[in-house]
Amino acid sequence: MFPWLTYWAPEVRYPFSGAVVQDISPETVFGAIEPQAGNAAVEAEVFRSKAAYGKQLGILTDVVLALVDKSAIDEADAKHALEQLHALREQIGEVKARHKQSRHADARRLLQSLRQTDHDGFAQLMREFS
Repeated sequence: MFPWLTYWAPEVRYPFSGAVVQDISPETVFGAIEPQAGNAAVEAEVFRSKAAYGKQLGILTDVVLALVDKSAIDEADAKHALEQLHALREQIGEVKARHKQSRHADARRLLQSLRQTDHDGFAQLMREFS
């Protein structure tokens, strides 16, 4: 027989004790990027696959120091840092171009879907942007 208090006992659920569907990956940098600040997908890809912010700042620091104080940094180091900066700019440009094409394709697909499902809404949207 159960004690009568068990009927009013609180139900305790600990984290991960039931069916949990959530992304628990740590977002230390990209959760702080405001949506209106730029393309978060571009920022994330550049950070993960090309150069982290510390790497980018290190290259910029080397270039600036080389320009300001030529005696402090070897000319070969300065040229190397400048080459890294040019290469990084090209890589980031490629990422931006790829994401721009992807966004255009997404917009085109959404507009086609809107035209098929809501012709009046599509026409109104086209008037707004023309």
